[in-house]
Amino acid sequence: MSTIAQINSNTANAQRSTGPRTTDGKAASSRNALKYGIFAQADVLPGEDPEAFLQLYIDYTDQLRPEGIVEAQLVYDIVRGIWLDLRYTRIEGEIIRLRAADLPEDQRANPAPHIYNKDPEGAKILDKIDRRRNAARRQLAAARKELCRLQSARHVPEPDPVIDTSAKNRVRFTNPTPDPEPPTTTEPKKSQETPTRRL
Repeated sequence: MSTIAQINSNTANAQRSTGPRTTDGKAASSRNALKYGIFAQADVLPGEDPEAFLQLYIDYTDQLRPEGIVEAQLVYDIVRGIWLDLRYTRIEGEIIRLRAADLPEDQRANPAPHIYNKDPEGAKILDKIDRRRNAARRQLAAARKELCRLQSARHVPEPDPVIDTSAKNRVRFTNPTPDPEPPTTTEPKKSQETPTRRL
């Protein structure tokens, strides 16, 4: 169990270590997980440039200026979608170059139509690449849309209250004079009839 001195020391230390405070410091800190953590290892395959991926992430973070963990994750999803799109396009180009070498001499001048025409006859590799690229583009579009929604909501001021000025809803402040109350008496009422005299 912690002693009182340890608790006081921890509290004092916590007051001094509040993390980055400037915009540049926060941006640099947000890239630490990407640079040194699992993200960089998971998203960059052998043969790809990790510095290019990191620079893409830095550029988008600087441009989109995410606030909070949700917006930072959406920026990461955008960058990952772009990175995958580039990867699948690069793979597609490599496959076309490899297959072009196997084409007859007369088809090598313009190999793409012949290669795409033969793709359905085999393993449909180009079709699979295209499907994966489209999935990456959908992920990218969804992340962009959600980030735009969150950032727009963050900058929209609260609407002013609506004041109805129509005549039917107008409140009238009048001070009417109360009706006078009839006097209250405790004496019994006298008969109104005049007595008749006897002669």
